[in-house]
Amino acid sequence: MASVIKYTVKEIEAYLRGRPGVDSLDSDCRAALNAISAHHPNVLTVAARLYMLIGMLVKTKDGEPVICNILREAADEFENNYGMHGVRVAYRAFFFSILNSLPSLLDYKIEVVARGKIVNYVDILSEDLHKALQLKNCTLSVKYEPLNPVTRRHDLSLIMLTRVFSRTDLLNIGVPSIGYNTVSELKNKIRGVK
Repeated sequence: MASVIKYTVKEIEAYLRGRPGVDSLDSDCRAALNAISAHHPNVLTVAARLYMLIGMLVKTKDGEPVICNILREAADEFENNYGMHGVRVAYRAFFFSILNSLPSLLDYKIEVVARGKIVNYVDILSEDLHKALQLKNCTLSVKYEPLNPVTRRHDLSLIMLTRVFSRTDLLNIGVPSIGYNTVSELKNKIRGVK
């Protein structure tokens, strides 16, 4: 059974006026990120990019923002590896934790409604939720609908990586550059376009 969370115009406006970016994350998540960002400068940049992608309005069945779960798990992976293996391996663990979580974002169907008509289904593959909410007097509906992927979760992760990580991060981790045509083909395959 799919669960739906609906946000009113006032809730969207309050969200957009609220604390920006990483500052709006829950205190546990912020504390974990601040602790590891002292060791690696890109942690907060990655968190900010992930925030722009999905924001705080996409929530789990328990009502927790999905972004907080993803970032807390990634921060735990960083901390678990930092003491024994150093910053490079720790950041790599942070990276792969987020990489493995990215396909789960496609399990959420997000629609923006303005003036009673669906204006936009937010396509996380190529669009940020935060930018989609810039319409005046819009409401939002977030529906959890597990995706039955036509492609492997690994391929989905690779498509979404550039939405969260910089090209420099990807090169440092050893992720090869994916060509534009390859990404376009995979996106079209996911959307069912031939």
